[in-house]
Amino acid sequence: MTRTPILDLGAGGSRLRVETAYQGSLWHFDTTVITEAHPWSGSLETVFTDRHLDAFARALRSTELPRTATLGSDRSPEIALHLSEQQGGPSGSVAIMAEMAWTGDDPYPFLRWLIFDTPRDFGAGAAAMIDELLLQAHRQRKAARGVS
Repeated sequence: MTRTPILDLGAGGSRLRVETAYQGSLWHFDTTVITEAHPWSGSLETVFTDRHLDAFARALRSTELPRTATLGSDRSPEIALHLSEQQGGPSGSVAIMAEMAWTGDDPYPFLRWLIFDTPRDFGAGAAAMIDELLLQAHRQRKAARGVS
């Protein structure tokens, strides 16, 4: 199974990467969330739905600041990116306070960390990758049903 990276933010010690792959049913996108929040790091394997991914893409596409883009909710893990204008650093950069909880129903335990120097337009690229993944999944579902 080839996973598509839909989000890759930060660098050494403060990073978030999300990779996902469609698994043949409407709600089944196997996902790996990789975090580095020094001194903690690790990965989480989960499943997100097309609705989770679509809502995340819509929130990422917005250019309004401050804003929050959330992937997941309810019983699935929840990743919230709180974006605001960065003070200092490269001009036009966004500061992100990332939060990850193992389920949207219960916020504990959770991990919170900061990611700096993110280009303001990162969301458009991530949203485009998610849109392409969802389009491919839609085409696969239609082909499986014999619909052209």
